[in-house]
Amino acid sequence: MVANAVLSAADAGSVVNVTTAASALTVTLPASNAGEGDTILVRKIDSGAGSVSVGGQSLTTQYKAVEFVYSATRSTWEPRL
Repeated sequence: MVANAVLSAADAGSVVNVTTAASALTVTLPASNAGEGDTILVRKIDSGAGSVSVGGQSLTTQYKAVEFVYSATRSTWEPRL
């Protein structure tokens, strides 16, 4: 991924690799329709100066990643740090 993206429930179970170069990019997690315990891992894969914002988390260094787990009872994606 090299541009802002809005993920869908179909992306559950995916690893989303992001290349930022010097840009600040935003990944938006699915709004709903995910299953309890579904996961999405978002990872910055380049050494560029840009950052990735996702689910209230900021990825600023190469290979930094955050996994999100869906809680159906709360209807939210929660970071697993």
